[in-house]
Amino acid sequence: MQQSMVTATEMSTSEAARVLGVASETLRAWVRRRKITARVSPLGLLFDVADVHRRAADEAVTSAASALEILDGADPLSTLTATELDSANRCAAFVKEDAAQLPLADLTRRITHALAGDDRPLLYLLARYGDARLQAEQASGSRTPAHIEARGQLAALVRAAGERFIDQRAQANAAERLATARSFRAKVWETTRPLNVAREVAAMRRSGRYSGVL
Repeated sequence: MQQSMVTATEMSTSEAARVLGVASETLRAWVRRRKITARVSPLGLLFDVADVHRRAADEAVTSAASALEILDGADPLSTLTATELDSANRCAAFVKEDAAQLPLADLTRRITHALAGDDRPLLYLLARYGDARLQAEQASGSRTPAHIEARGQLAALVRAAGERFIDQRAQANAAERLATARSFRAKVWETTRPLNVAREVAAMRRSGRYSGVL
């Protein structure tokens, strides 16, 4: 057993049951089922069990969060096929120039047509260079109502173009797994919360500060 576990002389089964808020006989039955020797405190064993569950809950959250982060940070370029990538490379310079120089109304129409035709190579380029144009327009300082409206339309279309390269179903599943893992962790910590009190009592007993009154 771990060094941190209390011994049978530090806290009796009845005291452990009182701290944990369970019936003494319930805890004794739990101990008997696991054939625990008298040299091991039932409370100490519960410490170990709780630690295992907490670590498992923390690891589940970390794993789910990592999976979602990978999906969120995925490079859209990696989703293009070899043929699509070749097509994008051949017209990249032209699309970059158009995205930088076309009037906003013309650029928004270009993106709208690409979305309607699901032209993935063109959409990838328009999402990339359209975002650069959007940043430039925002930095220009123009605050006229017409310009603000045109920027808003461009931002919505650039976002829609970029979303074509996101595996939304995988993202939704990953987000659901993360939410489930976090809910599970919260329940584990809530269930084992009384053990925090029990640990303090055991530590106080070892130091001679335990009065026997909880």
